Amino acid sequence: MNTKKKWLCLSIFAPKQAWSRIIKTEINYFLSHQFSQRPSFKLAFSYHERANIQFSIQVDMDLAAVTAEALDIHFKRIFPEHDFSSGQVGNSSNGLFMEIPNNSIHYGRYKVVEENFPEFTDIISILIVEMLAERRINDNAILSFGLSLMFGLVKALTKELSEKDVLKFIIQTQRFAPPKDNSGAIIYDFFSDQFIENKEAVTDLYDQIMGIDQSIESGIGRWVNHVRDLSDGPILRKKGREEVVGQLFQTALTKINAQLGFNTLIHSILTVFVFETLKYRLSLAG
Repeated sequence: MNTKKKWLCLSIFAPKQAWSRIIKTEINYFLSHQFSQRPSFKLAFSYHERANIQFSIQVDMDLAAVTAEALDIHFKRIFPEHDFSSGQVGNSSNGLFMEIPNNSIHYGRYKVVEENFPEFTDIISILIVEMLAERRINDNAILSFGLSLMFGLVKALTKELSEKDVLKFIIQTQRFAPPKDNSGAIIYDFFSDQFIENKEAVTDLYDQIMGIDQSIESGIGRWVNHVRDLSDGPILRKKGREEVVGQLFQTALTKINAQLGFNTLIHSILTVFVFETLKYRLSLAG
């Protein structure tokens, strides 16, 4: 008999410079010590109303009340103990509604909804704890992490094909192709110039991801192997592979954008960087 489950949804409003400590010290500690077996959880960054971490835990229905109380006690304790001030006044507003203050927690401001490939969300959440929180979280760190996940999608396809064939396949199937309308082309040209300015750093990151040992089950290696498992074998040789791979890629990109809080502009920048990197590497392959 399956036990009914419930998602507890917590929004932690704190300045971005505090996110590493909150995730690594507080969220990870709570997950490790509150439960006999680590529960399913989800992490996402949100900028709705103010920068915040969305922390969701799935628990048995009969444990929901006691877990919610433990959450409340634990996370309300951290703000008096640590100075997470960003130098901003958190509760002032010239509008009709009061702005949510920093250093506060709130419940039920979002819902966990049913989704395709929930495994993507799960593994990204784990990697936020294991990788991103080990660094000082800022805009550059989040962008680099997102780009690493995107390059990891490319790496995942090299299980069945050579890197050169994978690059050709992705470019031909237009996974990261530039927009065809005039306004989109202008934006693409602008971001392409940004790629040229950052070409060495971006291509170095690509080479690091592509050089990951396939047997590694941590960090981006875990992400790569996870995508490969979802692809269910030699996916590129199956009938209709463009549609299948396209769906897998699009779903993964949607998850990355949603969990890391990327807006349309940031997503556009990163996809241009990926596409230009693939074209550059393909040119070197001859």
